[in-house]
Amino acid sequence: MAKNKISKEELKSPDAFLSFADKVGQGLSEYWKPIAGGIGILLLGGIGYTAFTAMNRAQEQTASEALFKVEQKISNIKTEHAKKQQESVKDLIDNSKGTQKKTDARLKEVPELSFDKDFASLAKEVEQVITEHKSTQSAQRARIRLARLYIDYEKLDMAEAILKPAIAQSKKGTSLYGLSRTLLASVLSYKGQTGEAIEALSQILDDQSLSYLHSEVLLKLGILNKETGNTPRAEELFRRVTMEFGETEAGKTAKNFLKMIRFIAPKSKTTEGSNASAIDL
Repeated sequence: MAKNKISKEELKSPDAFLSFADKVGQGLSEYWKPIAGGIGILLLGGIGYTAFTAMNRAQEQTASEALFKVEQKISNIKTEHAKKQQESVKDLIDNSKGTQKKTDARLKEVPELSFDKDFASLAKEVEQVITEHKSTQSAQRARIRLARLYIDYEKLDMAEAILKPAIAQSKKGTSLYGLSRTLLASVLSYKGQTGEAIEALSQILDDQSLSYLHSEVLLKLGILNKETGNTPRAEELFRRVTMEFGETEAGKTAKNFLKMIRFIAPKSKTTEGSNASAIDL
C-alpha cells in the first residue's frame, strides 16, 4: 500500500488527486469486505456512543430538575420562617427599642423549624431523587444536600449513612468527593469520633486536585488537634494556614487561634510553677 502514497504537493493538482483516488480505489478493492465490516462496527459504535451520551444527558437533566424542585421547597420554608422572625421584631427595630432581651422574647414567639414537622417529607423526596437517578451526578448532589439537612437537625447517624455511599461513588479529585469527605469529617467530629474525622480530612489534604479546599481543611485539622490536646500539632497546622493562605478567612481565623494558644501557654506554665512550689512547701 506504501507505493500508492502521494505527496502533499501532488495533491494540489486536481488531476493528481483523481489519479490518487483511483489508485486508492484499486488498492482497497481487495480489502473492501473486511474494511467495510470494520467501518460498520465503528459507525454502530459511534451511533451507540452518541445515543448513550444523549441518554445520559437527558437523565442528568431530569435528575437535576427533580432535585431543584425539592431544593426550592426547602429554601422557601427557610425563607418564609426568616421573614416571620423579621416581622416579629420589626417594630422593635423601627422604634429603636430592640434590646436583646425583648428581641429574644419576640423571636421565641415564632416556632422554630423542626425536621419532623417541616422537612421529613421533603427528605423523602430527596431520597426519591437518589433512588430514581442513582447513576447521575445530581444523585450525588442530592446525597450532599440531604446530609446537610440531617446535620442541621442533628440527625448525625442518618447523615453519616448517606455520606459514605456518596464518597464511595464519587471520583477522587472531584468537588463532590471533597465536599462529601468534608461533611463526613464534620459529622464524625460532632459525634466525638475525632480520630476518624482527622483521617477523613487528611485524605482531602493528600489530594492536590482539591487544593481549593486545603485552607479550610488545614484550619479544621488544627481545631480538631487542639480539641484532642495535641497543641503542638495544632499550632503547626495553624501556622501553615497563615503562611499559605494568610489573606483568606481561614488564614485570619488561624491567626486568632495562634494568638489564643500563645496567650494561654504562658498562663499554663505559671500555674504549673505555682503548683510545683506549693508541693515543695
